[in-house]
Amino acid sequence: MTAHELAALLDSLRAGLADWFGADTRKKFVAAAEGLRELPDEGLKKIAERVRKGGAGDGVGGRAPGLVESIRAAQAGEPPPEAARSAVEKLTVKELDEVLKAFGQSASGKKPEKLARALALFTTGAGGPPSPPPAFDPAVVEEGVRIFTRLRDDRTLSINQVQAGFAPLRAYPRAVIEEISRRLEYTPNGSGKDIAERLWRNLEGIKASQYRSEMILTGT
Repeated sequence: MTAHELAALLDSLRAGLADWFGADTRKKFVAAAEGLRELPDEGLKKIAERVRKGGAGDGVGGRAPGLVESIRAAQAGEPPPEAARSAVEKLTVKELDEVLKAFGQSASGKKPEKLARALALFTTGAGGPPSPPPAFDPAVVEEGVRIFTRLRDDRTLSINQVQAGFAPLRAYPRAVIEEISRRLEYTPNGSGKDIAERLWRNLEGIKASQYRSEMILTGT
């Protein structure tokens, strides 16, 4: 099983068992799935071997990916381990750049400036005091949530139909797509385009898992 296949499986479990999971559990499933999609779509054993060898190669073995997930968990309300903050302080400039870019933050400036922005992500996700929530039309948000959940739950749709059905969400303003992402219990980071793309990747992973399950059940 690859990292992305496991992410799709977690999304399917979260969607299928939503009535039995509490909010905290659902958030942890979301964070885990998003973290797995940050990894290359390779077998888990291969990824583990690279990590054990000291982290060489293609963004997997370094410390940045794990810290990105610690920060995301903190932004979702889970207290970060003190070791995570200490680890951020030990990052190289290149690793700090990876962390900042993962949250749509500027990687400009010298190391102390980058470090300050990275540490601030644990509490605000934006390197500064929280800003007031943007205005959005609740009706448009509700319609977007309905579109996503219908595409997610309808197992009769082809991937082309799912892509076409998702297209309107890409045109929504950032404030709208951000709120849609929150209501679907995903963590919105980056530009509106980034948030929409992350929603699509999550939906695509869920549908891929559904298609594979259907093939196994029907023997096709």
